[in-house]
Amino acid sequence: MMTNSVGLARARLQARWMLSLKAVRIELLDQQGAPVKALDDSGQIAGVEVASGFLMRQPAGLYLYTCWHVVTYAESSPFFSSA
Repeated sequence: MMTNSVGLARARLQARWMLSLKAVRIELLDQQGAPVKALDDSGQIAGVEVASGFLMRQPAGLYLYTCWHVVTYAESSPFFSSA
């Protein structure tokens, strides 16, 4: 059985973990630093490509966490092509 002090310590640790994250919107950039354009089904520009992630502050610094395909832009790779 957990004592109140252990339960309180666990609750504080969980709250600290949850509060240390910040959701962010990531706008993808090309090699020249310009926003990557999002196209609709007809090929018209419909905005910019965006993704999501979160920031986490740790003693060593601030870190961005996101999915690997956001960083590698796998959809544009011939390896991942559906053709």
